[in-house]
Amino acid sequence: MTVMTDALPFYDSVTIGVWVRSGSRMESSGEEGLAHFTEHMLFKGTDKRSARDIVLEPESLGAHINAYTMREITCYYIQTPAAGAEKAVEILADMLTGSVFHPRDVETERQVILEEITATEDTPEDYVVDLFQEKLFPEHPLGHPILGTRETVGDFSPEDVRQFWRQWYRPDRLLIAAAGHVTHDAFTDWCEKYFQFTNDVPSRSFSDQKPNARKGKCPPVSVGFSQRHICCGTALCAANAPDRYPLELWHTLLGAGMSSLLFQQLRETHGMVYTVYSYPEFYSDSGVFFVYLGVDPRKETRALELLKNTLNSLARDGIDRDTLERVKRQYNGQRELSMESTYKRMAHMARQFMETGRVASLSELSAGVDAVDVEQMMETAQRYLNFDNWLMVTLQ
Repeated sequence: MTVMTDALPFYDSVTIGVWVRSGSRMESSGEEGLAHFTEHMLFKGTDKRSARDIVLEPESLGAHINAYTMREITCYYIQTPAAGAEKAVEILADMLTGSVFHPRDVETERQVILEEITATEDTPEDYVVDLFQEKLFPEHPLGHPILGTRETVGDFSPEDVRQFWRQWYRPDRLLIAAAGHVTHDAFTDWCEKYFQFTNDVPSRSFSDQKPNARKGKCPPVSVGFSQRHICCGTALCAANAPDRYPLELWHTLLGAGMSSLLFQQLRETHGMVYTVYSYPEFYSDSGVFFVYLGVDPRKETRALELLKNTLNSLARDGIDRDTLERVKRQYNGQRELSMESTYKRMAHMARQFMETGRVASLSELSAGVDAVDVEQMMETAQRYLNFDNWLMVTLQ
């Protein structure tokens, strides 16, 4: 169990997060959605608390409690006034070590998650991204939908969930981080006091085989939406690879904000879309970069032509130094602003450590971004931004 703090004595609050090295990638065939189901069940009651108590106690202090499951990690966190910090640690520890997985609660939460799956399918922007991930990494756990499928979620038993929790929620897979008004010594004492594990089930391993990415145009999926919802992109490098900084800058230039190339081209200049953006995500051995846009079917061909021309011109010509310097300022500035949040600082610290084994300072990260030159940008553009090598998935 790793414990980390970012002490900010001038803040009046603290965010505490428990990070588990367990996500949808760790699921075997037939277990799709089990990591997410387990996350839900940790809110359903412990030996000491009911489901209502788990949320009532922090909220009675003015705190916020939540959790989320990703491909390789699951995070549980509480944002609280500083006076509630120890109580927040105790609640999180109780959830992580004392959950009971009552059959009645498993059945109730099954229905909740089935509704969550339906809600995703009714939200085309979310649904097409899930389909894109599935098609990009076929027959690989990174392509699994995090929520699972109706079939897998419908089959999970209380023992399935309990066994997954026993195998993955272990001290050697946990990182506990805090940012805000807290001292490292006090926080460490609380973690040692409350995180008491009695689990004797052997730890489980998972297949870390790197996925083979697919490219090309998939047949459209017909659902009955008025717009075409398009997600297209490619596989990326690992989180700690040298290409990451240039790729983050390409994302900033292409699809992060209203000044981005795609927003200006497709929306402001040609009026073809309301929503268009890019998004990168990095894993331990790979990653994904995609562009999403929603467009009228009559404008689809022209919009994709503009997207293709924009990407291929960047892969062919790169960008000049003035543009690169502007994008660096934007990226570094946005990161600095995000660090005003105790949650963002906590998550940044935890993700850095889990991805690279260390925590780089903001100045070190900014220096890494500043060191990127136009030649590196050109090389990464040629490697990743050729539209003809991308995968495209369309909902209609």
